[in-house]
Amino acid sequence: DGALVLVTRGGLARRFSVPEFREEARFEIGKAVAGVSVSKEGVVVELQEAREIWVLDSKTLARKAVATDIRASHLACCPSLSQAIFTRDERQLAILDLKSGKVLKEVTLADLEKAAGAKVKRPKNTWLNQAQSLALSPDGKYLFCVGNEALHRIRVSGVNLAYEESGERIGGSQRIEISADSRFVALPAGATAATKNRAGVTPYATDLFRIGDLGTPVSTVDFGGFAAAVAWEKGTGRLYAQNSSRNLIVCDAKGTKQAEYVVPGIQARMTRELLPHPEGRRVLVRTEDGLFWFDLDPKRDGSSPTSAVAEAVPAAGPALETGDELVEVSRLRLSSAVVDLFLSKDGASLFALDLTGGRILKLKASDLSVEAEAPVPDDASAMALNARGDSLFVVARFIEKGTARGRVHQYTTALEAKQVCDVDIDPMDVEATNSGLVVVSGSAPGNSSVGIVVLDPAVKSSSPVSPTQGSPYLCRHPDQVRIYAGDLKFRGLSLTRDPTKPGTFPLWESRYGNDQPLGGNLVISPDGRFLFGSGGVVLRLAATADADLEVAGRTDRWASAAVAPGCDTIFFATADGSIQQYSISRIAPVKTLPSGALCSRLALDPAKKRLYASAGHIGDWVPPQHGTLGVPILLTDIVAWSLEKK
Repeated sequence: DGALVLVTRGGLARRFSVPEFREEARFEIGKAVAGVSVSKEGVVVELQEAREIWVLDSKTLARKAVATDIRASHLACCPSLSQAIFTRDERQLAILDLKSGKVLKEVTLADLEKAAGAKVKRPKNTWLNQAQSLALSPDGKYLFCVGNEALHRIRVSGVNLAYEESGERIGGSQRIEISADSRFVALPAGATAATKNRAGVTPYATDLFRIGDLGTPVSTVDFGGFAAAVAWEKGTGRLYAQNSSRNLIVCDAKGTKQAEYVVPGIQARMTRELLPHPEGRRVLVRTEDGLFWFDLDPKRDGSSPTSAVAEAVPAAGPALETGDELVEVSRLRLSSAVVDLFLSKDGASLFALDLTGGRILKLKASDLSVEAEAPVPDDASAMALNARGDSLFVVARFIEKGTARGRVHQYTTALEAKQVCDVDIDPMDVEATNSGLVVVSGSAPGNSSVGIVVLDPAVKSSSPVSPTQGSPYLCRHPDQVRIYAGDLKFRGLSLTRDPTKPGTFPLWESRYGNDQPLGGNLVISPDGRFLFGSGGVVLRLAATADADLEVAGRTDRWASAAVAPGCDTIFFATADGSIQQYSISRIAPVKTLPSGALCSRLALDPAKKRLYASAGHIGDWVPPQHGTLGVPILLTDIVAWSLEKK
């Protein structure tokens, strides 16, 4: 029915509704639990130390039946059978009636081999002489076990078992994975010798077999190192997996990778189980550190994200070939305080936050003519455009009962106002994710400390994050589940809720580079590998907090920067009026392009080889007219430069 039953090793059983994760029932078993599975009779709990097997009602979790004096080393159940099959000392199989708690039949593996004789389909030198793990197909027709690194299939007909086939020795994990429609079976990271000898196949490849043919793989998927769990989505055949660096990998039915997701701070290799929801496109990931819920369809009706939805990070693209000078092709004369500048996803429009005029401008990228404008409140401070390119967010300060608070205004890209949400923070910067979560930095009410608030506009609720230091700039990681903040240090923020602290989001600091100029403005490379700080430090980003934010290189100091998806080039605007071009992958300078201007913001279109800037002159610094950043603002025009070679 799509509910979650969670049983701890200590013996507490709990049932939760999904996706609300509201507790519906609980039962104290009071004994150590070795395993849990689902049968036609309910939830089956293995108590190895007590030598018992309990059956719990799947809805109330009340105890329905108990089988005693059961010495089970491995046990298998399925939703279509009222019986379980377990091993005694990995050499003998027993069939247990879950209603009566009685053992109906026992048979040794040697007896199964003898009865099958020459009818068994198998390669040379494979024998059914041990059962190290068990799994029943969901339809109840087949029992699978692992013996001597090979998969074995046994037909189940009531209380009768018949050994039918053995596959090759394929290694892999001991966790047998069977598709929900009983069509496919696999051992994660298990592959035949023929597969492993193919060119381009790594030692971590996984062969997928039809349930009735363990000799010839249907397809081979290379999930990567330490792949320990695989799951099929019912109906679509979509594959879910993981590896040593990705908590969740999504593939189509043929095994072609579609997306990869990371839970910051959680070791992906510690993943133990993947549970696709019966309705599809939702997966529960069980790790040694906790449970993580992925909704892979953020547009699902009736569900608003409690955590950010992870997205695939684009691969690094080629470097941009440019000329040796900037050629101005258009200019919009403003002499205004433009504090944010974004290029639309299709490259057709520019969005600028003009604090002098108190407005958002939508410009044609081709000639910088004004397409539309919309007013913003006084004391606006920053603007964000989500990566999908369909929503703008402007954060502004307002006073309520003598206390400064923040107000987040959402606009469509046609500059139509959508909604307004308040946050308990005096705002400074803002970032937005595709799943709808908005992150605001600023000063916490009532004191001078600076903090971060995570806002979910869909339900108008927010969660504070531990205070930081200074005035943090924010930058979104391409995976959509991490935000990095720059103040006196650089910090990472996971937008997946902390499972150990309900209602909170994990925040961690850089553990490297005490002798480097950390903190300040920042930009992240399109492939998510590097963070570039305005003080000139480059940090390598990692999937876990303990390895994150390691110093990887240096650049010159810069005032603004621009990157673009699929491009290995980053541009920096420096205080001497030049534009520096760097290779991202090599963290190395390529050339310097004189601009004759100070640029407070940059935006890059690699397809058209255009660099856009809010460009001014050193004499044009003025105190802020709007906003709460508390620093002088440069009065600028908006300029488009061609990067083409002559």
